Amino acid sequence: MRKATRTFLKHLTKVNPSARMINVVKHEYDKAKPNMCFENAMEFLGENEDWICRSGWLVGEYFGDNGTAVLPHYWVHNPRTKTDFDVTPIDDVQTFEYVLDTQLSNNINWNNKVAVPVSLKVNVDGSLSARVGPNRFIRLNEIDYQTLLALAN
Repeated sequence: MRKATRTFLKHLTKVNPSARMINVVKHEYDKAKPNMCFENAMEFLGENEDWICRSGWLVGEYFGDNGTAVLPHYWVHNPRTKTDFDVTPIDDVQTFEYVLDTQLSNNINWNNKVAVPVSLKVNVDGSLSARVGPNRFIRLNEIDYQTLLALAN
């Protein structure tokens, strides 16, 4: 587990003690589109009704003073095999670790139709920031799902 993932989990488990790093396997799904993880998972589940949606975060690689990207993400889970699959193609040179956070999907703002909150960043000093625009971040004192969803709206 990367240092950034451990640091992120220290923040996250304060609001969701069951959050944890998990193994997720890539799964090619012809209908999936990049950067549309929630929609891809919902479409896949429409065709595979016995599966369930999973929510969480992708923790990227450490990029020095730029910190580490932490992206909200959705994927699918096969309860029969107890295996998690990512159906969304990720076209990125970096690799990611998956952090399961069921509270992310539990806090979807259905009224405003916002399922994916803003991305985060683990800063060099271990603090968190929320991405509010291109190269624009605000410091976070804590993870608050409603705030992160509101920032995405």
